Amino acid sequence: MGEAEEHETGKLVFNPQIATELQNNNAYVVWHGGRIVHQVTGNYDALISDVLYMRSTDNGAGFDKT
Repeated sequence: MGEAEEHETGKLVFNPQIATELQNNNAYVVWHGGRIVHQVTGNYDALISDVLYMRSTDNGAGFDKT
């Protein structure tokens, strides 16, 4: 049996959350990011996702890398 064939059908960003820490000007952003892939062999779509996070220590003027 050969490898399953798949292709990406869309990218998603969902459920963003923002939190702030006013005492030291920190801001935190967390969200789910993913993509839907279509599995041709089984003819189904699957969501592949990660939880992503960024932090700002200057009141949101700049953010660390994801």
